[in-house]
Amino acid sequence: MKSLYLKYIFLVLSIPIFITLTEIIFRIISIDLETQNMSFFQNPAKLPELFAKDRELFWRFRVDIDVDEKYFDGAKVAINSDGIRGKNIPPISKKTRIIALGDSQAFGWGINEDDTFIGQLGEMIKNDGNLSEIEIYNAAIPGYSSFQGRRFFVSDVSAMKPDIILILFGWSDHQAALNNTSDYDIVMPYTAIIEIQNIFSRLKIYQFFKSLIVTSDENTITSNSTYANSNPRVSVVDFYNNLNVIVNYARSEGITPILLTSPSPPMESGRDSASMKQTVNLHNIYNMQVRLLARNAQSPLIDLAAELGKFDLLYDDALNAPMNLNTRGHRFMAESIISFFRINPDIIK
Repeated sequence: MKSLYLKYIFLVLSIPIFITLTEIIFRIISIDLETQNMSFFQNPAKLPELFAKDRELFWRFRVDIDVDEKYFDGAKVAINSDGIRGKNIPPISKKTRIIALGDSQAFGWGINEDDTFIGQLGEMIKNDGNLSEIEIYNAAIPGYSSFQGRRFFVSDVSAMKPDIILILFGWSDHQAALNNTSDYDIVMPYTAIIEIQNIFSRLKIYQFFKSLIVTSDENTITSNSTYANSNPRVSVVDFYNNLNVIVNYARSEGITPILLTSPSPPMESGRDSASMKQTVNLHNIYNMQVRLLARNAQSPLIDLAAELGKFDLLYDDALNAPMNLNTRGHRFMAESIISFFRINPDIIK
């Protein structure tokens, strides 16, 4: 009996010892388990150093972190105490506060903070004596659809007390849904389970076994799906409705909503694949919903897609990453927005 009891004790103790030793080995040999491809945006929990799972939002940034340059194509990214990019937001301010809400295009994938359209727009407005003093923040989250953005705006961003909200979504919305499950149909685990997952997700051994499962999902989505030929994360109708909720909720909180269409590169015959052309055509349909909502809701609109869609030089890799503008592209975005403010100065006073 005593021998059996000792075996049980040894078994119980051997599990944490095994995990600890394996974790040490994984960290010593520096196994890189992170990958960045299409499925990242359906499962950013693959990067637990950056993202935590969330029952309502699916994922959110971990707070107060300086992100290694390897994650966002060499860009320097700092996440503040509110879980958004950039410096901390003071609770009270007499300045006009502008906050951008959107996906990786608004976030500035691969772009240093000062070079994003938010960073450049802030400098442009500060140097314009005819515009009021402002402070501007970037609450865009990589991979967020309008469904997540709607929830994030209501739960988090509105509490940051913006006077103006810039709304830019599209690319993540018509992206192929993982396992053909739309954002509306995703069922997340209970909060207690998610909290446990978020704790264990920092362990390399957990990431290793999780990566084996994720890799299987990646193979499925990359081999069987494209943006244009599978179920989108958010349908066209739901996209319109999500943006409409953001606009109406913003107004109810005394916030001025400004809709932005999402730029895409010009398609050149002979260079671009048929599937990419279908993707851009689909993207244009989503942009049409933004324009339709602006007209129906009588909301201000900055049609970036119409202005920036003519210039291929605004993209470093238009064929493989049509959603990611380069620094020149972000400058064009900022110039388009400040031109709008110059024509409509009362909006930011």
